[in-house]
Amino acid sequence: MKKIAIKVPGTCGELVQGICKGNNFHVTCPIELFSYIHLELADSNKDLQNFSLQEKSRQALISTLNYFGLSEKDVNLKIEIFSEIPSEKGMGSSSADIIGIILGVSILLNQKISADEVAKLALTIEPTDGIMYEDIVCFDHLKKGLLEKIGQPPLINVLVIDPGGCVDTLEFNRREDLIKLRLENQKDITQALELVKKGIVENNIKLIGEGATLSALCNQKILFKKELEKIISTSYKMGAVGVNAAHSGVVLGVLLPPNYYEIENLKNEIIRIYKCNKELNFYETKLIGGGGRIV
Repeated sequence: MKKIAIKVPGTCGELVQGICKGNNFHVTCPIELFSYIHLELADSNKDLQNFSLQEKSRQALISTLNYFGLSEKDVNLKIEIFSEIPSEKGMGSSSADIIGIILGVSILLNQKISADEVAKLALTIEPTDGIMYEDIVCFDHLKKGLLEKIGQPPLINVLVIDPGGCVDTLEFNRREDLIKLRLENQKDITQALELVKKGIVENNIKLIGEGATLSALCNQKILFKKELEKIISTSYKMGAVGVNAAHSGVVLGVLLPPNYYEIENLKNEIIRIYKCNKELNFYETKLIGGGGRIV
């Protein structure tokens, strides 16, 4: 019997998202919340069943086995998923599950697989986040996959704000007006992308924050977030470098410098803005690199 556990990070939305040079893209924003995928490969004498796998995860399993010339009948494999990442919030929960299964199955089968191959497989299942790459990347989440590796994540703390509610990513990406609205934002989104790229290359978190905030504001005409401008104003006053958004989800992320000591005061101010919304949740985390990690 062979076992492995692998973890893959979720996201706080995206640092930038839109259309640039004819490509749908996002800039990844992996954070320190993980999906843990436990895999067990047994001999034929032990009955292992995957009754609890959701449809997307099962598709990931089947696609990975098929990629290596196998089917479910050829391997006695059990997969369990334990996730810290809330679903339908724009935090990459299903992407993390799918990527973790692809990587975990590959390792169990002693098959090498590149991040580009993982991206190719994941994109056959659903629009996916580019968190299979260790770098912060510019990624076409609909068709092309990797567009550009930007660089390693700088030290940025992230206060994730979940005001409640959810968004179905598949339904969102089917919207008939989506391309039109993103094209209208193209000039500002190109500027946001350049700011974030420059900030990552130069390790300048203020530029990253500026670009992320611009992208979040552009997205208001696509997926409006009622309290965004108040959150931006309050966060800047309290020492944040910017605010990013889940462009196809509900969460916002306040981007903070390392060694930020006003987190509780900031949370109290945000609670006042949302007027004691009972669904309001916070996650205190940080920007990290993507990719799978063996546990």
